[in-house]
Amino acid sequence: MSGYETSTVICMGTVVTQLVHGAKAKKALSAVNRELRRMEAQLSFHSSSSQLALLNRAAGKNPVKVGQDLLSLLKLSRELAISTGGAFDVTVGPLVREWATCLKSGTIPTPSRIETLLALVNGREIEVDEGRRTAFLPKVGQSVDLGG
Repeated sequence: MSGYETSTVICMGTVVTQLVHGAKAKKALSAVNRELRRMEAQLSFHSSSSQLALLNRAAGKNPVKVGQDLLSLLKLSRELAISTGGAFDVTVGPLVREWATCLKSGTIPTPSRIETLLALVNGREIEVDEGRRTAFLPKVGQSVDLGG
């Protein structure tokens, strides 16, 4: 297409394709890609070095200092878990990982395994300390996946 700039990047476990038109399209794409990478550094479930990954690894052990974006999302996620009676719950990370592992091996999780992991899913338990800018998951094995 004439007059358009495109960009495709893999970010936060998915493919992001952008199509931008205008005199500053290249500059806009560059700015958006920088912002995607900045967000990925905080929020990605798929990156072992993101702030979210650090929070997930510290589950049941200690609070983790996080950036304002992640702090705000965790606070909102907790509120949504409460207001939806758990229908929307970002602490599904253990189930997401289990299903991904099973799909790779061509199996499905056993009912007892699913039951065990469901005991870790409770977004109402996410602790957010805005003053200290920390977040905490109280149970070992809990993990947040913001993909919802």
